[in-house]
Amino acid sequence: MTAGRADQNDIVVRGELVSRLHARIDYRNGRFSLTDQSTNGTWVTDASGTEHPVRHDSLVLSGTGTISFGRPAVPGQKDLVRYSVVV
Repeated sequence: MTAGRADQNDIVVRGELVSRLHARIDYRNGRFSLTDQSTNGTWVTDASGTEHPVRHDSLVLSGTGTISFGRPAVPGQKDLVRYSVVV
């Protein structure tokens, strides 16, 4: 699954800091992994509120949280993607 501002992505996110192909989410070996492929980075905030910056790297997703593209999440931000990993 891909996310970014280009229409061909599975998740289309409009924003000035969002790359055409910003991030990819893969399922391998029983895990979901987010890989940042952008210029500006991706921020994952888990359910506990811990922020995980991801830049040209991967992060295993677990539980629930939000994904912000190009900048850390801020209150009221509309272009967040919420995720939930259910086993």
